[in-house]
Amino acid sequence: MSSTKDLILKYYNSWQEPVDLAEFRSCLDDNCTADMGMFQASNAGELMSVVRSNPTPWKNVELLDSTFSDDRGTIVYQGEDSLMGTKFRACESIEVKGGKIVKIVGLVGAVND
Repeated sequence: MSSTKDLILKYYNSWQEPVDLAEFRSCLDDNCTADMGMFQASNAGELMSVVRSNPTPWKNVELLDSTFSDDRGTIVYQGEDSLMGTKFRACESIEVKGGKIVKIVGLVGAVND
């Protein structure tokens, strides 16, 4: 379980400031799929394109909750979009196989202050 937890937290930290795209990519299986409601990706290349298209990461990101098993993890976090100044909360269910992330399903929504 600790390797799954370590991988998912490495993924989570890689897209925050400072963004480390090489680290982000190293977490993903080539055939990783992602469906976050507001965007979908059918492989790691498409997901990388989505991440590259948003050069302004969230700031003040806080991990609110997490659970991990041998091949899965769930993270719930919130932060502020650096460009718009809007606070968002996200939940991601992440599947891991062979030491890489193979599937991400989640949801992102605005948070009222």
